[in-house]
Amino acid sequence: MLREMCGHCFARTGFRFDCREGRGRLVCGSCSAPVSFGRSDGVVLEWQGFLLALADTVTLAIEEGPQGAAAKDIMRAARLLWSSSQSGGKPFIAWLGQPRLSGNDMPADRDEPLATASLQGRMLTLFGIARLLDLADARNLMGPPPVFLAEEFAAGDLSRSGAARRVVRQTRSVERPAKTYAPRPDAEYRALAEQILASPQWRAVQGAARSVRERALARLMTEALDRAPRDRAAGLGPAAP
Repeated sequence: MLREMCGHCFARTGFRFDCREGRGRLVCGSCSAPVSFGRSDGVVLEWQGFLLALADTVTLAIEEGPQGAAAKDIMRAARLLWSSSQSGGKPFIAWLGQPRLSGNDMPADRDEPLATASLQGRMLTLFGIARLLDLADARNLMGPPPVFLAEEFAAGDLSRSGAARRVVRQTRSVERPAKTYAPRPDAEYRALAEQILASPQWRAVQGAARSVRERALARLMTEALDRAPRDRAAGLGPAAP
């Protein structure tokens, strides 16, 4: 497998061969650390297996045709991910965390993201769909979607008329007298952080690849904030629109 980042210094300067202990070893072009093919290979193989299983699942849904239940759920999930949340038009897919969304990933038509987004945008959409529908055991590998996003998907109607009704409801809610909420104290955020660092889920990924640790941390942060009361937060919380 090709690698673009050094696992030791995280540089993207590439790799070269060097003579180590009488034989050629692949090393980082920046820090000269040898490339490890130990534990990280297991992560690579697991990710490859997930991608192949996801591709097979999507292929079967396509073969069933657009009227099949699986295909309908996939398209409904895709449109939800790119529909606007309450955060000034920010799409729901941006709340999923890793991998991060960039401006170049935006589809030309949010109703057809799998056809009009860039290759990276389509991949992000597929990963989001996989987490929403738990395709190819995606939640076990990448973590479950935020609770509010799963609830929005379960609510159902993503037609244009349904979107219009959501806009009307949002407009009416703005017209109501605003309530004042006390922000969460720093001690509460510190307690949540300490719980995450002490959790067996976080300890289990220590020593894993950086991308694996980042996905695990994003998942644990989202779950912790979803469990914590959100009615005290002013405006949008970091875990939900």
